[in-house]
Amino acid sequence: MSRYLAIGMILACLALVVGGMFGHSWRTHEGMNPGDDRLHGSHYGLHEVYYSVDGDLGDPLEYSNACATSDSAYEPMCDMESAGRTTTNILWVVIAIGSIAILLSLLNPGKTWVVTLLMGAAGIIALAAVVVWYTMHDQTYIADEVSLGLNAYMTIVGGILGILGAGMYKLIARVPFRKRNLDNSLAGGKNRV
Repeated sequence: MSRYLAIGMILACLALVVGGMFGHSWRTHEGMNPGDDRLHGSHYGLHEVYYSVDGDLGDPLEYSNACATSDSAYEPMCDMESAGRTTTNILWVVIAIGSIAILLSLLNPGKTWVVTLLMGAAGIIALAAVVVWYTMHDQTYIADEVSLGLNAYMTIVGGILGILGAGMYKLIARVPFRKRNLDNSLAGGKNRV
């Protein structure tokens, strides 16, 4: 039963990472402009930024398009585009590793050390992706009041769930496989693992 809980944790990790990867709110900023009664906001994703007025999102400005212009005002967008591309690639690796861990845990439950290693690696790499994105993201272009957005937090929680899933799966490995089978046979097969 706890094996399925660990698999559920890594599935939740992957769902949160995918949600974080395709969302447009890695960093957010909202505030009032002087002389304007409307709420203005910026929502920075991995590949684009959305500007909003009174909660209505406008069209996205893609970093790659802004970087391609010769306007020097958009020069920091090149760093943001590079950070987004690098982070996306890292998160695809997390999805691949997590998927392999799930398949191995279902097809070969006796290889707990491999599954534990892969689940833990998926969680750690997801957390590392957020750190890589944050350090590569151009900090000078963004106002001081900017905070991490929902999608960054989703990826962080996903990474933590991956690590916890690895720990849960490791706890399962401490109970010898033969002992679990013996306990099941003594119980008449009611407590199948």
